[in-house]
Amino acid sequence: MRPEDQQVLLYAAQWVMENKRKHVQTIRRLAGSEENYLLLIREINRVEAQLFKARSLRVAATLTIVDWLIILNTCEWHCAYCELKPFQVMSHVLPLLCGGTTIENCVPACYSCGRSGRSKKEKLRLQHRLTLLINKQTGIKEQCFPMRQLTLSLLTYKYAVCQLHPDKHIPYWALLGEFVSLTRTHEELSIICQEDNVPEDVEAERGWCCVKVHGAFDFATPGINASLAVPLAQAEISTLAIATFTTEYLLVKEEYVERALEVLTQAGHHLEH
Repeated sequence: MRPEDQQVLLYAAQWVMENKRKHVQTIRRLAGSEENYLLLIREINRVEAQLFKARSLRVAATLTIVDWLIILNTCEWHCAYCELKPFQVMSHVLPLLCGGTTIENCVPACYSCGRSGRSKKEKLRLQHRLTLLINKQTGIKEQCFPMRQLTLSLLTYKYAVCQLHPDKHIPYWALLGEFVSLTRTHEELSIICQEDNVPEDVEAERGWCCVKVHGAFDFATPGINASLAVPLAQAEISTLAIATFTTEYLLVKEEYVERALEVLTQAGHHLEH
C-alpha cells in the first residue's frame, strides 16, 4: 500500500474515532477512493467484532481502529508470524481470555498461522515487536495527522470534463488554455480543458473551477492530497483531484468553490490572489 493511502486511511480512521460514528458518505469522501473506503470499513468492522467478543468475555477491550491500522502498516499488511503472506485475520498473541483485544495483544496473520499453535519463543518475539510499536505509536500519530499547509490559487477560467470515444484523435480545441488533462483508457478518452473551448455537441460535465497547488513535490512526499481532501470531505464538498509530475490540481464545482476556498483557508492553507 502506498504511503499516501496509509495516511488517508489514518485520517479517516481518526475522524471515525473522534465522531464515534460511521457516517458512510463522509467516510467514503475521506477515504479518497472506493477501494480505500471498502478496506477501511472492513477493518473497522473487524476491530468492532473483536472488541465485542472481548467485552462479552469481560476482558480488556481497548484496541482502536487507529491502533490497528498502525499495526497493519508496521507489518506492511502481511502476516506478523511468517512475514510472507498477506494478512487475512486478526490474531491474539496470547489467548483472548488472557490478553484481551488490545494493541499489546493483536497482530495480523494469514489463515494458516492464525490457526496454528505458537511456541513460547515466538510469542515473546511478537510481544517484543509490539512493545517497540507502542513506544513509537505517539510519534507515528504525530507524523500522520498534522495537515500540510499549502499555497493555493484559483485559475481564471471554468473547466469541463469531456468524454470522447477511446479511438478518437485528440481534438485541437482540447489543447488550448493554461490547463489541460488527457486520459485515454480502453473505455474512453477523457479530457479536462477550458470550458469555453468545448463544442456544444461534446458530451461533457461543465461548470468546474480549478485550484492549483503551488510548489514542486517529490513523488515520495505524503499528505498533499489528504491535506486538501480531508477538510473538504468533512465539509461534504466533492472534488476531482489531478496529479501532475510535480504538483496537484483540484477541480471543484462552480457553486461550491467559494465555500471550498473558505474551508481550505480555515484548514491553514494560504490562498494567493
